[in-house]
Formats: sequence, structure tokens, C-alpha cells
Amino acid sequence: MGLVPMLPFLFNKKMNKASKLISESMLGLEFASIEIGGRWYKIKLLSIETICRYVRYWSRIDIQESHTVFSIISEVPRNKEALLRGIAEAITGGGFMKNLRSKLIYKRLKKANLIEIEKAVESIIAMTGGERFFKSASLAKNATMIVARPKQ
Repeated sequence: MGLVPMLPFLFNKKMNKASKLISESMLGLEFASIEIGGRWYKIKLLSIETICRYVRYWSRIDIQESHTVFSIISEVPRNKEALLRGIAEAITGGGFMKNLRSKLIYKRLKKANLIEIEKAVESIIAMTGGERFFKSASLAKNATMIVARPKQ
């Protein structure tokens, strides 16, 4: 009997993905899973470079100050591209050939509906959270004050 009956489990990709997700969550590695455009994507913890790339697209969003139902509906097509490109950048993250991967993901995201886009943006904003940045900036500032105390 031995090892032979266990071989199918060793090559089961779904089982490997599940064990990877469990181990990452146990280790505290953060990620968010979002469904958008009929596919599931995993957004890993965002680097400063990735944040800058998606904010570059989201800064192009142009919304009028006073809203009516008609004005909001008319602004969706004009701003949808910037939203989707920003989401694609966040999903892509960093690494090798990120520009090409971002373009491919953007093409897939064009199928997304407004509810999926909203949930994706909420997840990305939650992962960006400024708390960690400000905590690390505060710690760095305190460290410099300890090392380089001004003479009195």
C-alpha cells in the first residue's frame, strides 16, 4: 500500500493552493481576495511603489462637486477606466513584467460591474491604511531623536 495511494494528493493543485492560503494567513502575511470581472484575484500587501502606481490613475478621476442622479450616471464611463487601471495596478503589485501583467488584468477587468468595482476599491483602500506608515514614520523619527539629540 504505502506511498502509491497518496500520490494523487501530492499533485492536487487545489489542495496546494488551499494549504498555501492557510499557511500564509497563519504566518500573518496579509492579502485580500476580490472577485471582479468574473474572476478572483489576490491582492498582496501593497508596497509604496504599487500604491504610487494606482494612485497615479485614481488621481485622474474627475467628479463634480454637486451631484444629481443624472450627473453621477454620466460620470461613470469617463471615470471607469481610471478606476479599473488603478485596481489592475494594485492586483499586479510589483515584480517582473508588471506593466504587461497590469495591461492584461485591465482588459479582464473591463467586464466588471459597478458593485464589484466598489468592493475592489474598498479592499484596496483598507489594505493601504495609513496607520502602518504613520507608525513606522513615528518610530523612525523617535530613533533619529535618540541617535542625534540636539545639544542643549
